[in-house]
Amino acid sequence: MKRPLSETIQLTSSRYIINDRTVLAVRMGQLSDITALIKIQEQCYQGRAPWHRQALVNEMVDNPDSLFIVVYDEGYPVAFISAWFRQGECHITNIATIPSYSRQGIATCLINQITHIARSFGMKLMTLEVRLSNTSAQRLYQDLGFEPETIRAGYYSDTKEDAVHMVREL
Repeated sequence: MKRPLSETIQLTSSRYIINDRTVLAVRMGQLSDITALIKIQEQCYQGRAPWHRQALVNEMVDNPDSLFIVVYDEGYPVAFISAWFRQGECHITNIATIPSYSRQGIATCLINQITHIARSFGMKLMTLEVRLSNTSAQRLYQDLGFEPETIRAGYYSDTKEDAVHMVREL
């Protein structure tokens, strides 16, 4: 059986500084983080968690190609990213930062961590989907080298909103 990615990689940094003073801890996601990941999603997605408890458990336990990175402020989870690493592609499956911590570079830090890991595993592409209405996230992803590739009609099951599929060559 294949070892989980979280057991085979090392993060480029275990901390991130915001506001020139606040030190945030960065570490691999664990099963003990699942309740916190649900709460982060609920704060970011109008009270809904697109990835419910069992889906998160399945990703962490049963998918050896899946990886979660979580950011903490004094032990309190404030952001996370998850991704799959398969067939030369790193696909970002979720990225969320609670609103009070947004626009402080945390998402950029997380994407940079995932990019480093993807390159170290020889991935050639990074991909993600983002809501068509989330233009600020689209701008961030473009600033980080992602380009819009296609529109995926009705991609989001909760609202049937379209998604922009974005790609970045590594």
